[in-house]
Amino acid sequence: MPVTKGKLDLLSYDFLHKRNMLFGTPEYVIDKIKELKSELNLQNLQVWSNFPGVKHKDCMKSIKMFTKKVIPHFKDDIDTEVKKVS
Repeated sequence: MPVTKGKLDLLSYDFLHKRNMLFGTPEYVIDKIKELKSELNLQNLQVWSNFPGVKHKDCMKSIKMFTKKVIPHFKDDIDTEVKKVS
């Protein structure tokens, strides 16, 4: 398990409010994920794309953009095969 001593102390409301929802351009999301990795030793990321009220086509567009433009920037961090979840 990676060393995280003292990192959990950073989890204040003000810290999380700006970081817990990653919306924006692929570049913005990439930068925020890198920031979380650096500051908190981020090991896992949960992606939720189907918010209530979002059209299916927009949800799919978001997922495709994330997989094509964001995930490749972290390919060295992925140590297992990504499996399709249905």
